[in-house]
Amino acid sequence: MRSECEAAAVNLDEVADRGSAITRHLAHAVERLRHVNPVRVSGRVTDVIGLVIEGTGPGLPIGGVCHIERRDGGESIAAEVVGFRQNRVLLMPLGEV
Repeated sequence: MRSECEAAAVNLDEVADRGSAITRHLAHAVERLRHVNPVRVSGRVTDVIGLVIEGTGPGLPIGGVCHIERRDGGESIAAEVVGFRQNRVLLMPLGEV
């Protein structure tokens, strides 16, 4: 029969082995992500009503976030998709407009 200390040491070794496997798996995933080319989709702002921004595209789900680029080249505005209306996407800005 093993002592409690020996059993604890074996359990720690098992945890360390699992941790090493997870670390290797994550390192492999990170390496694969380094080679991914992000997809850039675009749309256009068609109207602004109060704080609601209406636009065409991109095909994001409710809760999705997009960045609206300013014509003057200023900092882009992050906006969340909050709904849809007649083939248009409705966005709410996540910061100052």
